[in-house]
Amino acid sequence: MNEFIKGIYQQTDYGEILYSFEGNFTEDSVNDVIEQIELSLNKSGLEQALIKKAFRVIIESVQNLYHHIERGVDSDDEAAIQFAIFLVSKNANTIKISSGNFINKDQIRLLKNRIDQVNALDAEELKMLYREILGNNEYTDKGGGGLGLVDIARKTGNKLEYKFHDYNEDYSFLTLDLNLKRSNHMNSYTQGGTSKTPEINLDPNEGNLIIKGRSIPENSIEFYLPIFKWIEEYAEQPPANTIFHMQLEYFNTASSKCLLDIFKKLEKITVKGGKVSVKWYFEDDDEDMLEAGEDYQSIIDIPFEMVEISS
Repeated sequence: MNEFIKGIYQQTDYGEILYSFEGNFTEDSVNDVIEQIELSLNKSGLEQALIKKAFRVIIESVQNLYHHIERGVDSDDEAAIQFAIFLVSKNANTIKISSGNFINKDQIRLLKNRIDQVNALDAEELKMLYREILGNNEYTDKGGGGLGLVDIARKTGNKLEYKFHDYNEDYSFLTLDLNLKRSNHMNSYTQGGTSKTPEINLDPNEGNLIIKGRSIPENSIEFYLPIFKWIEEYAEQPPANTIFHMQLEYFNTASSKCLLDIFKKLEKITVKGGKVSVKWYFEDDDEDMLEAGEDYQSIIDIPFEMVEISS
């Protein structure tokens, strides 16, 4: 078993290991592991908000691991060792929470379907599913009624990374990696609107980017250049979901090129696996603005939603 496990974990760069556990994972281990991880996090130098979020995910992950562990994989004695691995590590931008345990191959399809279902949902859909499960008054034999994976996905804001490693004819070894991105220390970019330039409100933490008003400056490039730079930096470490709200009354030809550049910079986020969408607002009697949104929609590979508002 040792060489098998070693081979799995040598394939991944975990950065700086803050805590690691490998061995017999018993009920007594749960509290000890949680206590030791809390001590390690408090000494890590990470910001408190991230520590708090990570610790919540870790509690759920450790307990989830204990409840779903297989006993006696290499023994006829079902009360034998309950082997598991649990790691907490960090790099420049991320805390990684990694667990590993054996799973009966009969359970793989069900678990894979559950994880894939969770990974397919966006933040709002995860919230609705969590509330639905929370309110259905049902319990599994593990106690949570199926909330665990949904709760973990909501708290991390990222996809659950998993793999089943074939061990023998009866068992596979499941590795599950959870990633929490460190807080985006970018400042918001805000600028009031004028009779010639739009109101700008770019929030890096919530992922809400708003341009609203008129865009008819004499020098569009000069006006939009700091916005270009902000978005380029934002795209290096975006939140899980970005929504770009575009609500313009008028824009000149020079601005149209600048807006296209913004869309292209946002498009790069999707290449890295981020989620970006555009809400293009137009007044109900403004066919030109609707057509302009459709022009951008035909060029850019980002989901567009045309939002009609009353004039």
